[in-house]
Amino acid sequence: MPITTLIKTLAEKSTLVLPIRVRVNAETSSLGALLSDGSLKVNLAAPATDNRANTALVALLATAFCVPTSNVQIISGQSSRFKLVKINAHH
Repeated sequence: MPITTLIKTLAEKSTLVLPIRVRVNAETSSLGALLSDGSLKVNLAAPATDNRANTALVALLATAFCVPTSNVQIISGQSSRFKLVKINAHH
């Protein structure tokens, strides 16, 4: 499922909960493919220290889904590379 399908799903349902698999210290921050376990692979240039990777993840997802950062919430996995993220289409 490409990112455009996820954006359409968010627009239709107004809330999207995504399992995310994060790779920190990547060359660049980018959204990757959907993995076989259903999670979205995300590469982050930020390190996993001082909450920098989580902040970068929220910013990247907000930009990709065209929502404010306040509409993106990590609901589990703050200190793990496996995260569950909730994205709201509207404030």
